[in-house]
Order: sequence, then C-alpha cells, then structure tokens
Amino acid sequence: SRAQKVALQLFKDYQGVIQTDGYAVYDIYENKKGVLPIGCWAHARRKFEEALKEDEVRASYALEQIGLLYDVERQADQENLSYEQRSDLRTRLSYPIMVAFEKWLVQEYPKVLPKGRIGKAIKYTHGIYHK
Repeated sequence: SRAQKVALQLFKDYQGVIQTDGYAVYDIYENKKGVLPIGCWAHARRKFEEALKEDEVRASYALEQIGLLYDVERQADQENLSYEQRSDLRTRLSYPIMVAFEKWLVQEYPKVLPKGRIGKAIKYTHGIYHK
C-alpha cells in the first residue's frame, strides 16, 4: 500500500537516504532528523519522454541533460570508483550539469502550460532538486 501509515511503519526508526517518486506521502521525511529524501531521475526522465509529442524541443533538451547525468554514473561504474571517488566525480561533472539544468527548469516553467505534460515534467523535476 502507498498509504502514509504504511510508510510511517516501514521507516519508523530508519535513518539514511530514502529515494522516492515524489509521492506526497513521503513528504513527512523532509524534516525528519537523520533522513535524507532524494528524488528519482528515472521518474523525471519518463515524464519528459511522455512530453516529447507535446513539446519536442524542451523535452529533448531535458532528456539530453538527464542523459549526461546518467553518463557520469556509467563512467563511475565502469571505473569501479569508490564511494569517495564517485562523490568527487559527481561534484566535478554532475553538479555543473544540475545547476544549469535547474536554471533552465526555472526559466522554462513560466513559458509552458502547467497542466500540460511538459509543464508537469518540469514541475516534478524541479521538485526533486529540493528533496
């Protein structure tokens, strides 16, 4: 079940990272000490794929940026990097991509219909930046 009480029971004493799909039930962990909620790039990617027919230019750009982030992870896997090395690689390569992508999301959102597929994709993706 995706009910909040189930999530509360499941993660009652948990401390660490919780990766979610942005479902509001998990918002209770935003301020819980010892818990770091993070968003899911696969869900963001899927939303932009669904928006391709509606706004090919914006959706393609977003998919390209997410693909660049995936490339960094692929590189880390191929090089069998340690946690510390992976963190350094992300700081060097992923962070600049994410900063630029977030600026783009903020810039583009006022230009699209909020209830359209591209509007929903942009809003969702911007939301995972702050999880």
